Amino acid sequence: MNESAIEQRLVDGVKKMGGMCMKFTSPGHAGVPDRIILTADGKILFAELKTEKGRLTRLQAYTIDEMKKRGADVRVVKGLSEVKALLEELTDESQNLNTNAQIKEALPQIIAQLNEMRKNGTNMQISRRLFEVIARLEELSNGI
Repeated sequence: MNESAIEQRLVDGVKKMGGMCMKFTSPGHAGVPDRIILTADGKILFAELKTEKGRLTRLQAYTIDEMKKRGADVRVVKGLSEVKALLEELTDESQNLNTNAQIKEALPQIIAQLNEMRKNGTNMQISRRLFEVIARLEELSNGI
């Protein structure tokens, strides 16, 4: 499979996830990665795509190294199997962020309920509710 076909698979996969996969060109600065990926949850990374046998040029290797030194998430993705692996990784991260958001959203209500029970309820009611909360948090955090 040629590099443009591999690149198109990445673009299509990121779009299916609700993200953007933009062609990256930098006039006057050769060697930048092929794509900027912006996931639906706001993560930004750069991808240099190659065939399974493709190699980075010296300039590409230098540019990627300089970007990484500055904290950029830059990936060299070789072949369709690595495109699939990257898409799976991004999907897993997105699902974990959604789970974390659910937990974060639920906590104020749970804390308020527990405080109310502490004021007006028995220790048995509080214990029962805590058991329910712990079970729900374990259920939500299975994928984290």
